[in-house]
Amino acid sequence: MKDKLEMQLQGKLQKFNEHRDIVCEEIDNLENIKNEISKQVEQSCKSKLISKSPEIMNILKEIKNKPIVDFQSENVSVEFVSEISPAYDSGVFEINNFSRLRTSTEVVYSELLQTCGISWRLKVYPNGNGVARNHYISVFLEMVKGLQDTNNYEYRVEMVNHADPNLCVVREFASDFESGECWGYNKFFKIDLLKEEGYLSQNDSIVLRYYVRPPTYFQKCKEQKQYIEYLETNKSQLQAKLEEYQKLENKEPKPSVFSSCDNPLETLEEELKTENPVDEQAFN
Repeated sequence: MKDKLEMQLQGKLQKFNEHRDIVCEEIDNLENIKNEISKQVEQSCKSKLISKSPEIMNILKEIKNKPIVDFQSENVSVEFVSEISPAYDSGVFEINNFSRLRTSTEVVYSELLQTCGISWRLKVYPNGNGVARNHYISVFLEMVKGLQDTNNYEYRVEMVNHADPNLCVVREFASDFESGECWGYNKFFKIDLLKEEGYLSQNDSIVLRYYVRPPTYFQKCKEQKQYIEYLETNKSQLQAKLEEYQKLENKEPKPSVFSSCDNPLETLEEELKTENPVDEQAFN
């Protein structure tokens, strides 16, 4: 296991080093351009400098307009795949119009996160809950639908900093959950500091990421087994209902020889004409 973790670490470090090399190379290029421009400014007379000003301005504009995407790289996860603890299942909850929700809505919910038949969601009080009301945002992880037994789960909630992604607020813990129960933090973060410290975006939204997992593979396998049994039972019940409907359909009386849109008398008259043709002139 140690060797596997070491390999993962080396892979992550390699990605960091590749990105570092790209950034360092760009810094060196900018430094060279800066030195060249400074040299021209210092050594050139005013008339010559004025004549070169369009050329210098074009160089500066190219640097300014260079898209930032050229310096972006693939995100490197801080998580390591472990043979002891399963990977987290995760979801993202973006709360828009946060300032309005503080005064109009007591609680908001994220979309459901489904894992092994268990349904999770974030339960957020924009204006705080209980003793934290009007002072802190309150955030809880809720097990909406779970298994019959009470089980322990590890969970983590992060609030994204829009000004600096490295300054995310992170809260993590482990609690015993049963269906319908939620655990979390009444005093997750001070409301007054959300905008000041970069957690409330310019378009008035906050972003929460949440993670949850069973602490061991034994528990995860147990949940998967129970979920498979539930699906098989559900499938058998649906199959039985389908067979019942098919039997009822086979017992229904066969439809009449006459179509629903035909007039029986007209149909009979047509058949008689066919069997006993009559000369049209005989009635003239």
